[in-house]
Order: sequence, then structure tokens, then C-alpha cells
Amino acid sequence: MQFGAVDRLRQSFAAQFEPEEGRSFLYRQDQKGPAIRLNADEHRQFIQAYDRVLRWSFWGVFGGTILIAGGLALALGREIETRAWILYPPLIALAAGLVAWQMWARYAPARALARRRPVSPALSPAASRGLAMRNLSYGQLALGALAVPFMLWNASRAWDITRGWGLLWIVGGVILFAVIAVQAVRKWRFEQGRK
Repeated sequence: MQFGAVDRLRQSFAAQFEPEEGRSFLYRQDQKGPAIRLNADEHRQFIQAYDRVLRWSFWGVFGGTILIAGGLALALGREIETRAWILYPPLIALAAGLVAWQMWARYAPARALARRRPVSPALSPAASRGLAMRNLSYGQLALGALAVPFMLWNASRAWDITRGWGLLWIVGGVILFAVIAVQAVRKWRFEQGRK
């Protein structure tokens, strides 16, 4: 997990809390659920707990990878060179466990505040789409569009992507590029409609 990814996760979590006048906040699960009021101390506790989970999971990736790779290298010795595939299942299990832990921590406020009465209803589908379009940047879309040729170039180093099953890489790249283009047009139309 890169530092930028950790910061984006932290910002995404914090964005679920909208400051109100005074020292209270409104919590909306995933920024679109019903608004539930909480005080500044509760807000601080939720943020700190999530930061702790991110910090532990960040270091857990490094520590877990070292332990898994080192343990398998010690157990298999020189055979590790020919049986490198054996690293994948424990690394996938480590990543899945850490993602599950982060998701559990992300929705901790929803579980803790579930019995409180909402002060306003969930956002409408149109308002949710508007929020998604505001949060999506043209830079993210451009980065995705630039990743498609890199993905095809990288795949062409290992497979012949111009024949047989290799053509699926090109089909996948075209589909991915089309999805990115559609999102860019949707974002542009959304911004034009707001003017």
C-alpha cells in the first residue's frame, strides 16, 4: 500500500463526516446514507480508530510479506526459485484479511450509531451521482486512460496479443478505455448542467 493510497483512504473516511455549526458533525455512511448527528469527541475517536487500523494494516503488509516470503524461503530452500507460485495463496490471504479489517473499521461509525435517529434522510440517487461526479477528477480519468496502453504494452511482453486468446487483452483495453471515456463525458455533462 503506497502512502498516497493511505492518504486517499483516510480522506475518504473523513469525508463521511460533515461539520455542523458548533462542535457537532453529521455522519453519512459512504457520504450518501441518512445523516446522523454526533459530537466532536465521537468524531475524533472514530477518526483516530480508523487511522490506527490504517497504520497497523500498512505495516502489516510489510511485516506479513517479509514473514511469508522468509518463512517459505527457509522451508523450501533453493526450491523456492522453481515453486514461486507457492507465495501467492498466503499473500492473497494476507491482502484479503487486511482489506476486510479496513472495511470493518470503515463502517464502525455506522455500527456504533445505528440506534440513533437520523436527522435527515439519505441522499437521493441524483444527489449521489452528483457527489460521485464531484469527487471524480479529470486527472483520475486521464491516469486511467494512460494506464490502458501501458497495460497492453506490458501484456504484449508476455503474450502475443494480436492472435488467439491474446486478443482478449485488446478487447479488455478497448472496453476499459470506453468506460473511462463515458465517465469523462458524464462528468463534463454534469458540470455543464451545474452552470
